[in-house]
Formats: sequence, structure tokens, C-alpha cells
Amino acid sequence: SEYHGGQEWNTDNFLCDFSVTTNMLGPPKGAMDASVKAAQDMGHYPPSTQEPAKSALCRFLLKSEEQKGKLLLGNGASELIDILIRRAKPGTFCTGPWDVQYK
Repeated sequence: SEYHGGQEWNTDNFLCDFSVTTNMLGPPKGAMDASVKAAQDMGHYPPSTQEPAKSALCRFLLKSEEQKGKLLLGNGASELIDILIRRAKPGTFCTGPWDVQYK
């Protein structure tokens, strides 16, 4: 196919595209409502402490804030992978080859 990454939905031959994580039903209404509400604060840069998001996520996932320091939040998977690789002790990760998935 000439399309990739969730782009075939608007063609006549669309079946399923598992190359990206999209929801064929669209976003839930609650998610859309939350994004509209959050857009009101979009002009403010998030705090470097990642609060209150980190505490809320910790309470939601772990029912406690005790292990909050173990949560790593980032701006997508690429940033998190980059942070992990940069902070890891030498020899911890074998980096590459990254082009295998494109062959």
C-alpha cells in the first residue's frame, strides 16, 4: 500500500492498519471534553516537577504516591527512550540497529 500510519481510513480499500495505534471508533467523548478543558491552560509551560500530573498518575496506577519517584513522564516514546539511553550506565543497553523495522 502507498499509505502508512493510519492514512488509509479515507480510501475505498481500508481494512485494518496495525502500523499505528489509532482507534477506529475515534476518541471517547470524555477524552475530547478533557482536551477542550485542558486547552485553556495550553499557554502555560508544564512545571519541571511534572506536578500535579505525576502524583495523580501515581495515585491512579499504584493507589499511592510512595513510588512517585519511579515514574518517568515524557513527551512521547522517542523522548523517553532517549532519556533512558543517555542516563544508563555504559554497557547497559545495546543501541541499534534501529533500521531493522523498516526493511
